[in-house]
Amino acid sequence: MHSLRIINIMKKQFICNVCKKKVHFNLFNNDELGIINKRKYYYIDCIKCGLMQIHPLPNAKELEKYYKYNSKQYSDYKISLINRFLKSSKIGKKIIYSYFTWSYKTRAKLIKQYKSSGSILDVGCAQGNFLNNFSGKYWDKTGIELNPMLVKIAKKNFLDQKIINKFFESYNTKKKYDVVTLWQTFEHMQSPNKILIKLSKIIKHHGFLIIEVPNSKSLNKSLFKNYWQLFQKGEHLFFWSAKSLTTILKLHKFKIRKIYYPIFDTSTSGSLVNFLSNKKIPQLIVLLLGLMSIPLGIVINLFVYDKRDNMQIIAQKL
Repeated sequence: MHSLRIINIMKKQFICNVCKKKVHFNLFNNDELGIINKRKYYYIDCIKCGLMQIHPLPNAKELEKYYKYNSKQYSDYKISLINRFLKSSKIGKKIIYSYFTWSYKTRAKLIKQYKSSGSILDVGCAQGNFLNNFSGKYWDKTGIELNPMLVKIAKKNFLDQKIINKFFESYNTKKKYDVVTLWQTFEHMQSPNKILIKLSKIIKHHGFLIIEVPNSKSLNKSLFKNYWQLFQKGEHLFFWSAKSLTTILKLHKFKIRKIYYPIFDTSTSGSLVNFLSNKKIPQLIVLLLGLMSIPLGIVINLFVYDKRDNMQIIAQKL
């Protein structure tokens, strides 16, 4: 049945979001159910520019339902085996808190290399922790977040942030920003070109756009294939390489200033857990091997700069 469906899909003509032309695609299926609507997805990989996307794309209602999860739903399907273990102890919670605190500060430091004050918009701001690294004395801070539970937390904790509860696509404003950030957000969006058109309109002349996405050229993706943690079936819609992302940004009149590949972002442990869990290995053994592989992933990252799991692009509007 799967092979018949693949043949039918291959008969269709696809328009690449980057190339904007009818092009040849590699296509492979994944038998695991997607986490948004329990649907089986297929992956379309553009041979010309390297952009990969899932097929079919979830519709807006499916995405909205998924991103409006409550705390119980979050624990049910968004927390990995390793994170559940870490969250079960005080030391583990401290490790997670320390990592994210360091990550937010590192991201903010990156931006301050290019801009020391101004207006900033964080798309997919979650609880507002990243924006909290910018002083209200020098920065006008706005965040957009779809999930009402996270919006409530952000508004309670950070009074100097303006938090908007809606899809970015439905955010209408005449305001223009010095900096707009999308940390692990752009790959979730259905229409990359429409998003970039909108971003171009709300970013000031010579303003900055910072995007972080999973790297489709990741070594872990090549090694673990369908078990790559960052596939997140049905949640991540597009998988960008440096080539495909820089190409589409240039089409929308953005100049690439810098590309970074964070060293401490690694999916080695999570991907290994996915692989071992599928082999019906006892969960305790899977957990132990997953924890032991965390430092291994960081060591591997020392030697594979542009094959790391995540990619950050700093672009400037022309």
